[in-house]
Amino acid sequence: MGSKNPPPDERVVYLALKSIFKGQNAQVRKNKTVSKLIKQHKTQESVANLLREYNFDIVCGLASTLLSAEIFDSTLKAKVRFPELFDPSPTQSAEKEASEAEAARYEADVIRHALQLGSEELQSASTLHGVAEQRKQVCYEYGSRKLPDLMRSRGWDCPEAAELNLWVGEFSRRHSLFEKGPDVGVPIAELFHSIANIRHTAVHRVRVQAKGIEKFLKDAERFVTLLEHTEQRKKISKLRRDTTTALDELGRNKHLLRAKLDDTLQNISEQRKTLDNLEKTAIEEMTREDGEYQLLAGECVEAAIAPSEASFSTAFDAPKDDGTVYDDTDSTNEYGSDERLQGQGVNGVE
Repeated sequence: MGSKNPPPDERVVYLALKSIFKGQNAQVRKNKTVSKLIKQHKTQESVANLLREYNFDIVCGLASTLLSAEIFDSTLKAKVRFPELFDPSPTQSAEKEASEAEAARYEADVIRHALQLGSEELQSASTLHGVAEQRKQVCYEYGSRKLPDLMRSRGWDCPEAAELNLWVGEFSRRHSLFEKGPDVGVPIAELFHSIANIRHTAVHRVRVQAKGIEKFLKDAERFVTLLEHTEQRKKISKLRRDTTTALDELGRNKHLLRAKLDDTLQNISEQRKTLDNLEKTAIEEMTREDGEYQLLAGECVEAAIAPSEASFSTAFDAPKDDGTVYDDTDSTNEYGSDERLQGQGVNGVE
């Protein structure tokens, strides 16, 4: 659960849980209901990341605090409490939305790159070099009191004359010096090995994880306690506390970055869905209009063809003309006889 970590930043909790406590859920005030809702969504990426780093009860407590302050229910109150989490209100134009989507993708890339660099790692050479130099001073003063013959034989007449690892080697061969010394809580051999590593890390500029730095400083404090150097113990103790505070802040910032990244990626996903829907709608609209146009064009073509077909059919059905001309004038002559019978005899008479 990560219960040893410091309490999470309220901003981290807000970003991780705002998708849960919205609508009716933003009105929840009972601790039992708050816990139930968070458990129901514990597989959600932002919630899972939060619970992986922090104690569940602490997260629920902070969620209840934000709910009581109506931070989830009111965007205005959230902006007042966490102004750095909100950008100015965007316009509704498609061009603006596209620009913001591009900016969001860029921000996500920047945040992801920062996290990939390992935000828990520190360029610790300078800090550990200072610690190593202070330990050399403590060793020199202790040797002057307890091992004067060794120092004369080696020619160690100043703190810079011997490196820290050489002192650790001499102390490792003389465990009897520390049998009646103060209890430092860890085996002396293990402590000496850690002190030698401080010098190695400082000289070779090894990148150290945050927890590694904390351990080095804690062991350095134990070491000066073993050598009974009260003044240096106070100094290293203060340095350790200050460093722990800085590392805690570093951890909170890392988690805030992670929460902002998750929130940004979620916004990008929602914008992508919106754009996909717009694209789908545009294609469907184009297809519909094209179909309507094709139907209309077909009707127009049919309307243009119909009169021509009717004219052709009428001409085909009319009677044919054989070229014969008929005269309606009475074919009989003035005598009442048919001229067509002239020249023919009747009963053989001309």
